[in-house]
Amino acid sequence: AYELERGGGRPLERILMSIFMLNLAAVLLMGVFRPSNCVEVSEHCYMQKEVTVVDISPFAQPEKYPEEAREEVARVWGQAFESLGVARIEGHGVSDTLILDLRAEAAAFFKLPSTEKTKHAYGPYGTSLGGYTPAGLEAVAQSVEGVEAAPDPVESFSIRCEVNGTGMEPPASKGGWGALPFSSAEKYVQEMDRVLSAIHRMSAVALNLTSPDFFDSFYTRPNGNALRLAFYPPPTTAQAEKKFRYGEHTDYSGFTILLQDEHDHSNGAGGLEVQDPGSKQWFPVLPVGVTK
Repeated sequence: AYELERGGGRPLERILMSIFMLNLAAVLLMGVFRPSNCVEVSEHCYMQKEVTVVDISPFAQPEKYPEEAREEVARVWGQAFESLGVARIEGHGVSDTLILDLRAEAAAFFKLPSTEKTKHAYGPYGTSLGGYTPAGLEAVAQSVEGVEAAPDPVESFSIRCEVNGTGMEPPASKGGWGALPFSSAEKYVQEMDRVLSAIHRMSAVALNLTSPDFFDSFYTRPNGNALRLAFYPPPTTAQAEKKFRYGEHTDYSGFTILLQDEHDHSNGAGGLEVQDPGSKQWFPVLPVGVTK
């Protein structure tokens, strides 16, 4: 699926949390979605496509469900990615408290002075060590062949797998988990690993592969998984006129499990949009806030 982050004229700051998983080309959105036919977003009306909601409980908690339930969920999952290439998941079992804690920690970090944030820059932009990336270095639309684009007005912090590490974690050379400014990140990463395993088993069944464990051998550690915390500061007037906060792109890893900011597409702000592969038209994906 092609996606972008559309800007808006209002000075709204936003936090997005995403985990990138290698090997399968798709985008996954966390939450529950109930669309209407026409949505008012930033003074424009879009015809809203339905994003399939998939309850992955039969794979996340397999001991509670019969095999028939997994087969039906996998069928719905497969249809979603054969058509739009995007789905929402529920029944993943990640606690709202953990999600809200990490979001609050990320918001606090990005509000720090630049001198404090750059202490967590582990190398030049694109380093495999992850860490902090200030605004003005990333231009995601350039990942589309033949596209020239200005840098995206976004800051980020990534946690990746070290070459000699045991998994998705901060570099030991930079102090490991203990030196990270996000105390909830380690638990969140563990939960995302669990959700990814369920998604892989579901995908294997949907694809009629030889075994539900087909993808396990491709995810021995270290692997290419990464947690990315993204911050979109309030736009300047010039940035707002550019319209895009994060350009058109297809994620160049595999599954992206994305937690949207609950203020996307509200009060004049922009937000995540997805391109219909058939009509090539873009439509907004409205968030559903974390249940408190």
